[in-house]
Amino acid sequence: MRIDLFLKKVGLLESRSKARSLIIKVNGMEKKLSYEIKIGDEIEILRKDGEYLRFQVLDIPSKSVRRDEREHYFKILEKGKATNFLEREQSFLKWLFENH
Repeated sequence: MRIDLFLKKVGLLESRSKARSLIIKVNGMEKKLSYEIKIGDEIEILRKDGEYLRFQVLDIPSKSVRRDEREHYFKILEKGKATNFLEREQSFLKWLFENH
């Protein structure tokens, strides 16, 4: 299932078109909205307002998911402001340049 469709079906986005303004990484690599996610993928989302969310895909829904069923489809690993995300990216880049 496409990332944008997954986000809509599990209720993380109001519409698929809103996904265009997000930075999305899957398993640490930036991906397009058309990327086909799989069970076990770790997805990171950074919104323009600075909100950050990292979660793991537990299952792929066949239809829109009710609010009380969402926990069956994804598990939130980290949530907060972009500072956490940016600090992690900077520390990785520093490590990369120092070790390679």
